[in-house]
Amino acid sequence: MSLSFDVQNILVLLAGFTGIVYGLIIYSGNKKGQTNLWFFLFVLFVAFWCISMFFFRSAAEVSSAILWARILYLSAAITPVCFLGFSYIFPEDKPFFKSWKSYLIFIPFVFIAVISLLPDALIKSVNIIQGKEKEIIFNRLFYTLYVLYINIYFGWNYVILIKKYFKSSGIIRTQLAYIIIGTLVSTLIGLTTNLLLPTFGIFALNWVGQVGIIVLLTTIFYAILKHHLFDIKIIATEILTFIVWIII
Repeated sequence: MSLSFDVQNILVLLAGFTGIVYGLIIYSGNKKGQTNLWFFLFVLFVAFWCISMFFFRSAAEVSSAILWARILYLSAAITPVCFLGFSYIFPEDKPFFKSWKSYLIFIPFVFIAVISLLPDALIKSVNIIQGKEKEIIFNRLFYTLYVLYINIYFGWNYVILIKKYFKSSGIIRTQLAYIIIGTLVSTLIGLTTNLLLPTFGIFALNWVGQVGIIVLLTTIFYAILKHHLFDIKIIATEILTFIVWIII
C-alpha cells in the first residue's frame, strides 16, 4: 500500500502522533488515577481516528479504502464512550464501574461497533475519484443511527461537564472550563465536517475534523502547564522537543 503525504495527510498524521504523545504524558503522570486513564483512552482513540484517516486517504484500492473506512468510523465511535467515563469521574477520580448500571452505557456502543465492522452494514462501499476526496457509500438507516449515537453521547458528556462547572469553584472550575472549551470546539468541527457534511454527500472536508483536534490538544496542554490539570509536573520544552523530534 502506497502512502500519501500531501498537506492534509501530514496535518492529520501530525495531529494523531501529537495526540499519542499527550495521552502518554497524561497517563504517565498518574498511572493509578482513573481520571488520567479515561482521558488517556479518549485521546488515544482520537489519535487512532486521525491515523485511520491518514490510511483511508492513502488507500489506492477500493477494498483497502473500505477496510480503513470501517476502522475510521469504529475508532470515532469509541471516543465518546471513553470521554463519558472521564466526564463522570472528574475531578473526584472515583471508580467508574461502581454498579451494573455503569455497564449499560456500552450496549449502544457494541451495536454501533458491530455495524461499523460488518460488511454492507454501516459502510457499503467507497468511491475513489481521481483528484478528489473519496466518497463513502453508507447504509442510510445505519448511518442515521450512527449519527444519533455520536451526537447523543457527546451531548451527554457536555451536560455532565457543564453541570459540574456551575457546581464547582476555584481551580477545578477553571480546569473544567478548559476541558469543555477544548473538547467542544474540536467536537463541533468534527461533527460538522465528518458527520453532517457526509450526510449530504460532501466529503471534501472530511479530514478537517482530525486536524481540528489540535484545538483540543493545545487547550489541554495549556491547562496542564498553567492550571495543573491532571496533576502533571512537566516542562513545556520537554514536550515540544519530543514533538519536534517526531516531526523530523
